Amino acid sequence: MFDLTQNLRLVGDVIELEKDGKGHVGIAIGGGSPNCPCLYIVQIFENSPAKKNSLIGLGDEIVAINGESVKGFEKSAVAAFIRQKEG
Repeated sequence: MFDLTQNLRLVGDVIELEKDGKGHVGIAIGGGSPNCPCLYIVQIFENSPAKKNSLIGLGDEIVAINGESVKGFEKSAVAAFIRQKEG
């Protein structure tokens, strides 16, 4: 029997991103309420602050923004939350 948990690693980290001149961080978000309890990165755009940060990857879960939990949020609400934040 194959045990998938042998190769599973969960790593929590805090990542800081500065927005570009247009106010973007360069990610597309998937998941979110009501269909999925978690939010995650589905795309990282070329030449964006997220792409330049080697710690961010596809499938990474977004759990908080500026220290505020986004668990259970809709992805559109999280996108708006990111747009509203300074820096």
